[in-house]
Amino acid sequence: VLLNMDADYAFYRNDRNNSQPNRFLEAGTGNLISQNDFFTNSPTDIDIYTFRVDHERPLGKGKLGLGAKLAQVGTGNLFEFFTINNNQKTLDTDLSNQFDYTEKVNAAYLSYNSSLGEKFNLSLGLRTEHTRSEGILTAMVETANQEVKRDYLDFFPSVKMGFSPNDRHDLQFSYARRINRPSYPKLNPFRIQIDALSYAQGNPFL
Repeated sequence: VLLNMDADYAFYRNDRNNSQPNRFLEAGTGNLISQNDFFTNSPTDIDIYTFRVDHERPLGKGKLGLGAKLAQVGTGNLFEFFTINNNQKTLDTDLSNQFDYTEKVNAAYLSYNSSLGEKFNLSLGLRTEHTRSEGILTAMVETANQEVKRDYLDFFPSVKMGFSPNDRHDLQFSYARRINRPSYPKLNPFRIQIDALSYAQGNPFL
C-alpha cells in the first residue's frame, strides 16, 4: 500500500522590455524615407500552487491507483507601448493593456493495472477535471471580450492492452484522451503590436 502527498509552489517573473527601431529605405538608393521607433515594456508574473495525493494498493490480480490534484494559477501580463520621438518616450494608450488570468483545476483519477495470464496485460484509467478560469483585460480603450469566465467539466479515459507471444515480440494497443493547455499570453484578446508590420492577438476561448 502506497500513499504519497505533495504540495508545491512555483513562480515565474520576467521583466521584459524591447526597443524596436523601424527605418524604411528607398529601394536602390538606400535613402531614408521614414522612421518609426517604439519601445515596449511587458513584464509577466505567474504564481502556481498545487497539492496532490496518490494512493496505490493491490486489488485482485492487479493494482488499483487513485488520486486527486488541486492546482491554482494566477498570472498578470502588462503591455505598455511607447512611441519614441527625439529620444522621448510617450505612452500610446491605444496599444497598451493589462491582462490578468486566474485558473483553478480540480482533478481526480482512477486506474487499474492487471496481468491476464502470462502473455496478456491490461491497464484502464479515467481522469476527470473541473476547470474554472477567468480572464480580465484592462485596456485604456474599449475592447471586446474584456472579461471571459469559463466553468467546465471534462473526462479523459485511457486503455492499454499488451500481448507478448514470446520473448522477442510485444504487441500493444493504447488509447488515451489528453488536453493541451495554451500558454497564458495566447489567451490575451488584446491586439499587441510586435513591430511596424506585425501584430499578435490571443483567443480567450482556447
